[in-house]
Parts: sequence; structure tokens; C-alpha cells
Amino acid sequence: MDFNQTTVLNSQENNDPNSRLVQLVLLVSSGIIINGGETSRADACASNMLRANGGNDIQIFSLPTVVIITVTITGKSYMKMKSITTRDYDLGRIDLLNKISRAITEHSMTVEEAFTELEKPEKKFNYFFIALFSGLSAAFFTIMFDGGILEFISAVIASCLCQITVDSMQKHGVFLFVANVVGSFITAVAAIALNYLINSDVSIVIIGGIIPLVPGLAVTNATRDSVNGDLVSGSARWLDSIVTAISIAAGVGVALALEKLLT
Repeated sequence: MDFNQTTVLNSQENNDPNSRLVQLVLLVSSGIIINGGETSRADACASNMLRANGGNDIQIFSLPTVVIITVTITGKSYMKMKSITTRDYDLGRIDLLNKISRAITEHSMTVEEAFTELEKPEKKFNYFFIALFSGLSAAFFTIMFDGGILEFISAVIASCLCQITVDSMQKHGVFLFVANVVGSFITAVAAIALNYLINSDVSIVIIGGIIPLVPGLAVTNATRDSVNGDLVSGSARWLDSIVTAISIAAGVGVALALEKLLT
């Protein structure tokens, strides 16, 4: 197929309101998975949007790495697929996608208005700001483990350094596994160094400092997918959580091994 034929087909697709609807549904459902939502939520949103707009024979195949949608609308079949190569945890984005899904289902928003809403630039926080609150959340966990003021201060510093490191590496395209290894290594090194400086408890600081890296939401979604019968998706999310946990343990283990070797 030459370029001119491809251009004509793309133009016809853009002028087909049903094709635009399916494209919107694909963006919403894949966006939910990309930003940390469970598979059942993505499937339900897609199914409700299509059924409310005359869709029949709806088939949705969702995994953490791909979403495929087939549907028949007014006697014409549509099939669209989106590969998922990135994953994040953005509850604000999921809330926006849920609102769009409900609005399309209730016919209180048009498809083109939904596309306009999705194309608006997202508000991004400075990662130093994120690192600060990550450090504070980690510090409050030290209190749960009987830490004192020294452990609280140490955890803020260690977790801030960890978060800045992980965010910087991800912005430069480094794999999340490697970023987590380096981030947890930085956390453990900072905890050990602060132990020598202010005599804080290394174990408590490390445990508190790595809490922001722990895949709690991923484990929750893996459990929900498994309970809902999405066994492939649930297994994939469980494996992702296990790999993340291994990367965190590896970073901390290397730092502790180096300290033992050097001292």
C-alpha cells in the first residue's frame, strides 16, 4: 500500500464517528492500565462506553502489555489494538479517565470533547517536590517501626535521595528494574552513612526509606485481577511485583555487603 492510499484510509477513518468512538475507548481503557488501574476496571469502562453507543458483539482483551478491542456498530465491525510499553501510577489520570468513561456512557460528553480533554497537557509536579513528600512519607513509616527523631530525619534524607535518583534515571529511559536497584542502593548507603554521623538505626532507616519503592498498588491490582478471574493479567502483575521486590532487595543487599566488606 502506497503513502497516498494510506492517507485516504486514515482520512476516511477519522471521518467515521464509530471509528473515532472505538479509538477513544481504546485510549481510555489502555490509559487506565498504563496508570496503574486494574484490568477489570479497564474492561468495564470500555464495555460500558461501547454498549451505550450501540455496540454489539463486544470483545475486549486486556493485558498489562496490550489492549485489543473488537466491536460491531450498526452492522460494521471494528478492531483496534494498542501496545503498552510504559507503566506508571497516576491516580489523578485514572480519575480523569473514569469521568470521561461515565460521561460518554451517559451521553453528557461528545467523543470529540473527550479527545480534547485527553489532549490537554497534564500537570506535572517538579520531581524535587515529589521527592520531598516521598521522604516525609518514608519518615513517618519509621515511627511505626519504633524509630525516633534521628531515624525520622535520616529517612527523609535517604528517601529523598532515592526518589531523585529513580526519577532522574527514568527520565533518561533507564529500565525501572535498574532504577530500583540503584535507588534502593542509594537509600541503604545513605542510611549507613547517617548511622556513622548521627548514630541512627540503620535497619529502621532502610525499611522506612524503601517504602515508596515497594509495589503495594501493583500487588493490590494483581490480587484483584486474580480474584476477578483475569488470571493472565493477575499473573503478569504478580511477576512484575516480584521482580520489583527483587530489585529493591538486590540494591539494599549490595550496599550492606559492601559495608561489611569494607568495615
